[in-house]
Amino acid sequence: MMSKILKFSIISFIFVTSFILLQKALVAQAPPTCCAYCSTGKACGNGCISKGDTCSKPKGCACDGERPKPKIFEKDKGNDLEVRKIVSAFEYPEEFNSVSQNSQNKLLSFNIQQVEVLQHFGSSMKITQNSSPFKCTVPVVPSPIPRSEQISTVFIPVKTLTVRKRKLDMFLYDDDIVDGDIVGLFVNGKNYGNIILTPKLGKRIEVDLGNEPGDKEIAFRFVKDGGVTAEDGTPLVSLAVKIEERDVVESDFNAKYIKISMKPFQESIMTVIYPRIRISISRYPQSACHIAEAWRIPPVPMEQPIPDKPANPLRASYPRVLTRATKQTATSNGKQSTRNYECTRIQNGRKEQRDEYPQKTFVENYGSAHIKCISASDNEGSGSIIGFQLENYGTKKVKINPNETVELVLVD
Repeated sequence: MMSKILKFSIISFIFVTSFILLQKALVAQAPPTCCAYCSTGKACGNGCISKGDTCSKPKGCACDGERPKPKIFEKDKGNDLEVRKIVSAFEYPEEFNSVSQNSQNKLLSFNIQQVEVLQHFGSSMKITQNSSPFKCTVPVVPSPIPRSEQISTVFIPVKTLTVRKRKLDMFLYDDDIVDGDIVGLFVNGKNYGNIILTPKLGKRIEVDLGNEPGDKEIAFRFVKDGGVTAEDGTPLVSLAVKIEERDVVESDFNAKYIKISMKPFQESIMTVIYPRIRISISRYPQSACHIAEAWRIPPVPMEQPIPDKPANPLRASYPRVLTRATKQTATSNGKQSTRNYECTRIQNGRKEQRDEYPQKTFVENYGSAHIKCISASDNEGSGSIIGFQLENYGTKKVKINPNETVELVLVD
């Protein structure tokens, strides 16, 4: 009996010892968690120092070498090659810790694993899906040549203004003695003619900022002074511009009173933009790629409809400058746009969803949007971020109301 107990004890001891040694070996082989990577210097404690310096700190979490790139795993699934890119927020601790706890939870729920492989090549992107590889190029919006480079006059910059409407009311008046000062007005290069400055709030001008994306320019040019001069005797035009506060979303100056003084051969330029609703290419790659496909000229063909159901007409182009719809219009847009489409593919254990561009929350959806089946989490995430920005735009958390204008942009 004693021999059996002794034998059992020896076997148990060997098993437990082997298990402990195996665990230690696995821990020793596990890659270290690095809080910093020292590629030009060397690791010292929790930071980096120059290679020639002596480290006086105990070993910490800093590591020598380059930051490792996100891992890409390939798994053979029959005839298909599934490419997975695991994007973990913990691989970039400084980025992860810089956001709020709520944002951290969202990162963990949406972005720890993505099925897309995303690569950036300058101003274009390529995304490969698991069973249907495709390339997606983001069209580049050509930046217009600034008027400051087109004109021979000396130009005076007047910062940037974000506005809600395509048609903007401005009030121009003489900010000094009303003596007949004259200025020229240009909007995106269009000449609105010469304007004789009148007393305060005496001249209302409606300018059309247009439907094109990108920066808009409102330029004021010295044409003629009325007699009042600068201290050195140089002719001087004193212009004041007022823009209604209700039309302004953000500005880095007081838009209710913009004071501009110009001498001969000078022009003052104000940059105007619509609120820019941003979609992250890296965070929502399938949504971003669908948007880019709709932006192409001609647009990429959309998803096939349910058999025997008519497809939404493919438009010649889809806009980037959009108008927020009312809730009633948005609901109607969503039902009409997607009624003849159904998604059957599965991604990450969930059926794909019907993505619309323009999104149903914009008037330009018209109930006949460009449709593409994409990952459910990607679609839900991009939709949520659009809605959040419309309700809390910019640093002042301003609401973009129905019938107001925005520009959709793709960002890294």
